[in-house]
Amino acid sequence: MPAHQLVLRGGSERFGAQLERWTPQALLGAGGVSRTAKRRRTGADSSEPKDTPLPELAVSLNNEDELEPTLAAIRFMYTGSVVGTEEPQGALCGQQQGPSGGGDNTRGDCSIKALLLTRRQAEYLQVQGCAGACDAALVGRFSGTPGDDGRGPASPLAPVLELYSCRQLLPSPEEDPRVVPILSACCNRLSRNWEEQLPAGAGSSAAAQPSKLDLLVWLLGSTDAVRIANDPQLLQRWLAMPVGALEELLQSDHLSTDDEATVVYMVEEWVWAQGSAVTEADKARVRRQLRLVNCSPSYLLDVLPKLPVMGPEAAQRAAFLARCRLTDRSQWREMGHEAGGYDTSTPWYGEPRPQSVPEKGLSFRWEISRADLLAGLKAEGEVKVVDVRFQHSGSSSGAVCSKVTALGYEWGAFIRYQQGFHNAQVGLSCHVPEAFGAHRDKVQGVVCASVSVDVSAEGDLVHCFGLHEKHFKFGQAYRHMDLLPLEEPQPAAGQQGGQEAAGDGDAALLAPWAELLGPEGKLRGELVFKLKP
Repeated sequence: MPAHQLVLRGGSERFGAQLERWTPQALLGAGGVSRTAKRRRTGADSSEPKDTPLPELAVSLNNEDELEPTLAAIRFMYTGSVVGTEEPQGALCGQQQGPSGGGDNTRGDCSIKALLLTRRQAEYLQVQGCAGACDAALVGRFSGTPGDDGRGPASPLAPVLELYSCRQLLPSPEEDPRVVPILSACCNRLSRNWEEQLPAGAGSSAAAQPSKLDLLVWLLGSTDAVRIANDPQLLQRWLAMPVGALEELLQSDHLSTDDEATVVYMVEEWVWAQGSAVTEADKARVRRQLRLVNCSPSYLLDVLPKLPVMGPEAAQRAAFLARCRLTDRSQWREMGHEAGGYDTSTPWYGEPRPQSVPEKGLSFRWEISRADLLAGLKAEGEVKVVDVRFQHSGSSSGAVCSKVTALGYEWGAFIRYQQGFHNAQVGLSCHVPEAFGAHRDKVQGVVCASVSVDVSAEGDLVHCFGLHEKHFKFGQAYRHMDLLPLEEPQPAAGQQGGQEAAGDGDAALLAPWAELLGPEGKLRGELVFKLKP
């Protein structure tokens, strides 16, 4: 029994806490029965040693379906494996059936549903390492080739459908970021086998059989183009899509955006990432699904003609699209005929995609840490520039970056401070995306946007810098003068003649920023894009 207690204490925080609290009196007080009492009831030999009652550990279950995954989690503490190979009794993580129908003692296996159930119970019991082992086993189901898991020939999309059928057992990435590799591996499996047919009725009832597009939309984690563009993990799933999957998604109304220019950016990001893996015909096939008429006139006239999106006679096509953009849709067909035969029934002239921007605007949180600010203030030169770090409000990865994507462009923000002044400036910059590659330097023009930059201290808004329909020139920064008033540093007691005590140099540099940094040591704010009503 001490060996069991050693395993259970070390393997489960929940069991360890129960063992710490357990006493024989607690067992009897709860209506338990000691082994001595059991021997008396059953007539066992009374000459056996009369020892103290054994500890009893309680596990509450909601229903009998939770019994096998709970036992699998407990077995993990003894075996270090979520795959059971000892008992071919049809247990949840039991034996594979060999070709003759008998148990095959050389290999064990768990269904995807079994792994998810075991994972959930392991989290409930706080079994160390078990959830991670389940995650690794789940990733392995999607990383291999069909039939290499001991199950024999199968559709390569069967595991995808199986996970979809029990998706309610999988936490969301926001609740548990550890599931992201599982979703990514499953998404990659679907992408690699997009041309395969879904097995009929596999992993789901025939009445609720999803389409491949349904599976893709679920696995992407979001169909908001802006969120995908600003979340590295979601972006990787987007970039991994094959031509057929991306084409079908663009054809649908699942994809939402702030502006069609962002979708153009996402498609060009995909083309750039694919490189020589896709043909020119495939690139044109995807680009044909863009709804270009919904881009702003400035984007149509200044950006698109410089990109390979529109093919030959790009300038003329862009000019016609801009005319349509400013004309009632009912006149487009006749205009196209008069302009030389433009077919306005193609996707380029399609209806706008669903709008993803909330009424309050498209928001990006940003911050500057005390360490980043200090490094910027120590930089050489009288003018100090410190870039802010963004995190999109819907990001599942928690990653931060110095730029965000909105309205089809890349945006940066920074704090500019000139030594000797009592104010700092907030600046914005607009850039043509790097995904446009060699064509990037050819793009010149301006973008019109309504933007506000909020600066907060200790959760309270202290400054708001707003620009209504301001024209930003690509590659140039816009600065607002004297936005952030700073404190005048007070000389510390005991300092004379401008001499500082040793180690006080950093504190002196940061002193004017103390109120803005707050107790957490971070200057925080928000960049908000307002769309025209």
